[in-house]
Amino acid sequence: MEAGVKKGRTILIFLLTAAVYAAAELGLTALIYGAVFSRYEAVEPPESSMPYTEVAFDCRGDALFGRLYECGSGLLVIMIPGIHAESAELAPAAEAICGMGYSVLIFDPAGTGKSGGDARGFYRIVYDTDACIRFAEENALFGAERAVLLGHSRGGYAACIEAAEHDCVCAAAALSAPDTPLEATLAGSQAAVGTVGRANAAALFTVQSMLFSPQETLASASDALARCKKPALILQGENDSVVPCGSFSVYSKREKLSDSARAVLLPCAHGDILLNDGEANEEAMKLIEEFLHGVQVTAGRSG
Repeated sequence: MEAGVKKGRTILIFLLTAAVYAAAELGLTALIYGAVFSRYEAVEPPESSMPYTEVAFDCRGDALFGRLYECGSGLLVIMIPGIHAESAELAPAAEAICGMGYSVLIFDPAGTGKSGGDARGFYRIVYDTDACIRFAEENALFGAERAVLLGHSRGGYAACIEAAEHDCVCAAAALSAPDTPLEATLAGSQAAVGTVGRANAAALFTVQSMLFSPQETLASASDALARCKKPALILQGENDSVVPCGSFSVYSKREKLSDSARAVLLPCAHGDILLNDGEANEEAMKLIEEFLHGVQVTAGRSG
């Protein structure tokens, strides 16, 4: 009898300890996750070297602001920043694409730059991108015939997801893009503490699913591209430790993609694949220019 009581107490203590540990881990994960997706404003963004029009649109009750560089081309390139990046900082890349002869629409995501609201978490960028595309559609794509989505990191993920959702979007380019929101946060965790970061997968999944939904937390960018079969350019840095080329990234799932997708590994890291020392990455821009030219030719033939 006494042995049974002791065994019961041991099991109860174990369960209580496990529950306390799980609650502590979940709380700490939520705290860190919230800090990562906190409000961001650039300290010293570069001066614009090309004229643009400031635009504004609504997303889930938040006012989002952006820039429109008009070139009167048949393609409108909608640029989507990654985490802790705003349109002013990415102006050199936007202006490089505008210099190729394509109109560019770029925006500050919620909780970033001039935009209001709170980023809340990784998947919020998909809502912001959807709102931006609808805004462009309401304005007849500002004179363009079709739109191309181009994003870096979290923005690259949104480009892949939203390319499958809109008929006006004919192609997508993703630079250093993670494949799912869960993999994006696991990659960041692994970059910080090594492979032990994978042990936090359950807590990361729970926190993100509470903010959005389990389906959104696991929504795959490579699956979305494979489903829509639209032309895609996947650029990945071979020295990327934030979203590695061998795991977590869209590039690592490239075998899923259709023949209309091209995946290229570049000799760079995560942060310099789009901008290098404040200037547009020349190698990436050359590939983007080739891609956009091919898309424009194909769109012209289909039109």
